[in-house]
Amino acid sequence: MPQTDNPNNTIRILAADDEESFLELYQAVLESDEDDEDLSSEMNQLSGNLFDREISDKSSRVFDLTLCRQGQEAVKSVQEALDADRPYAVAFLDVRMPPGQDGIRTAEQIRALDPYIEFVIVTAYSDVHPMDISERIPPEDKLLYVQKPFHPQEIYQFASALSSKWMADRELRSLHADLENRIKERTYELVETNIALQQDIEQRIRVEKERERLIAAIEQLSECVIITDDKGIIQYLNPAFEKITGHRCKDSLGKPARTYFLQDDTLYNKMCDFIQHGLVWSGNIQISRYSAKRSLVDINVTVAPIVDLSHNIINFIAVLRDVTKEIKLEKRVQAIRKMEAVGTLADGVAHDFNNILAAIISYTEIANFNLNEPVKIKENINGIMQASYRAKDLIKQILAFSRQEKGGFQSVQYDTIIKEVLKLVEVTLPSNITIHNQIKIDDGIVYADPTQLHQVLMNLFTNAVHAMRETGGLLEISLAKVKMSADAVVMYPDMCAGVYFRLSVKDTGYGITPEVQERIFEPYFTTKSKDEGTGLGLAVVSGIIKSHGGVITVNSEKGKGTQFDVFLPEMTKTQTESPSVTENFLPKGHEHILFVDDEIIIAKNSAKILEHLGYQVTIRTSSIEALELFKADPQRFDLVISDLDMPNKSGTVLAVDLMLIRPDIPVIICSGFSRRLSDERAEMLGIREIALKPLVMSDLANMIRRVLDN
Repeated sequence: MPQTDNPNNTIRILAADDEESFLELYQAVLESDEDDEDLSSEMNQLSGNLFDREISDKSSRVFDLTLCRQGQEAVKSVQEALDADRPYAVAFLDVRMPPGQDGIRTAEQIRALDPYIEFVIVTAYSDVHPMDISERIPPEDKLLYVQKPFHPQEIYQFASALSSKWMADRELRSLHADLENRIKERTYELVETNIALQQDIEQRIRVEKERERLIAAIEQLSECVIITDDKGIIQYLNPAFEKITGHRCKDSLGKPARTYFLQDDTLYNKMCDFIQHGLVWSGNIQISRYSAKRSLVDINVTVAPIVDLSHNIINFIAVLRDVTKEIKLEKRVQAIRKMEAVGTLADGVAHDFNNILAAIISYTEIANFNLNEPVKIKENINGIMQASYRAKDLIKQILAFSRQEKGGFQSVQYDTIIKEVLKLVEVTLPSNITIHNQIKIDDGIVYADPTQLHQVLMNLFTNAVHAMRETGGLLEISLAKVKMSADAVVMYPDMCAGVYFRLSVKDTGYGITPEVQERIFEPYFTTKSKDEGTGLGLAVVSGIIKSHGGVITVNSEKGKGTQFDVFLPEMTKTQTESPSVTENFLPKGHEHILFVDDEIIIAKNSAKILEHLGYQVTIRTSSIEALELFKADPQRFDLVISDLDMPNKSGTVLAVDLMLIRPDIPVIICSGFSRRLSDERAEMLGIREIALKPLVMSDLANMIRRVLDN
């Protein structure tokens, strides 16, 4: 068989005939050499006669011929060719091929396998009508019918023409399949694009609906929402803006937001510093609502930056909420809590005063037992004085607490004040409670307010006694100097590394549950009944310790007692204290003082103290009588000291009346409650000083000289 360099020109031909001579003819015609000029000429002539054209180039067509003697063999060859993807283009089938199946049946089976093969049905008989063949082997355009005998050139012409038709049909199918694939791919792309477009449209619809819903929600908010550009110029306002500020939205667009809020430079600069660094700023401010009444409105403002994908600030958003009612309600709640605190405080003060009074009464009774022993009498009198000073300091602390003022810090001998408080507690201690004093430090100097420190100690000691009042027990007090490292103070934010004095107050009472321990330092929290003293409460105790740079901790177990540890920093060289004056060097004088107080005991005792300091004293228990006495001889007196609260005429009114008679007369007003007369009001009335009761000789002596000498 001739070979070619182009395998695409090789056409496979199938010929099936039971006669060997016809198979040899097929082989001779379809596998002949291209140099056989006679055969080529005859074929061209036949082609011209049959098809009105000659074969243009026989060498361009190469046939791969398969010969079969039976129909079943032909069907098998077709199947194998299809499996190898090398199908036959043309099949020449003899109608009768005994002893096997005939050519028509064979063609039917082959057509079932390959719908594109071209058939040439060859027969020597005319008993089979072509119409019958075409019905059994469709389609008609792929079927030719030839009767034997036939000219050899006819075989070649059929093979060449039908193979060309098969190849054209095959190329057309390929183009059609390629077109269909492209259409499918394009259709798939269009479907995908359409789906993506549909999803994008749906997403846009959802986003638009969400935007509309968000806008509707913002428009209906009671909070004011403001959006500005990066320069603070208003770009959007919701209707709540008009309700809160009183300004119309359409008139405010395009204006700086600062026109309506944050006009205070300090607050505005603080806010700008926050938001320019990408932080959220929040705070409360007060504005004047634009209306006929010009009412003040408290608003909470939250301002946040809006950034793009590059984290550049493009806008600012501010949310303003009217908190006027909330602040008023909060003030009312605070007032209620303050009243509760006052009630709690009153219980505690009564409790502490009872302790002090018990000490005074006890010292007085013991002094009466020892009237013939001056040393013991003086010792008891000193105890009474010490308890009285503590009572005075307690009153001062209560007044300072009510005004939220700080007391005076000074160097305090910590161990000494602990022992003094223990003496007060021991006087009223039940017989079933024992105190174990383990204080071995005698140089414990701390920088503290002694009055506040005394109150803390009294509260802790009395609480411990209270926990053991029914069952009795042991109250253990210890003081130690400890060095706290940076790692040790990590869990205590209010502490710094350094040297501390640790006071431990341990009792063997009923203990405290974990739930109560979590709340024990909360304001107004107590486990005691309302008729039992609570002192200033552990919340205030904790606050005092923190203000001194210390920490208070609690460790307790139910049924096994409680231990409070108080850490106070050791006094450093940089801490200073207020100067004090010793009673041995009290300033004295010889001037004439008019002392006015409606309490005769206070008037007489105060006169004795002043006379002890060298002054000449005249007392009156009525402001009316004092005024009449002064009118009689205004130059007789160098100084007037008067009580504030008196019947008929108060001390301030008396002072004004006296200064109307003699403008240069110095006046000192005494009061048990400093808020009744402020320093500003006293200065406006011309009153030189305010002395807090109870009067202490050292304080009074210094005050008198300060007034008279100036």
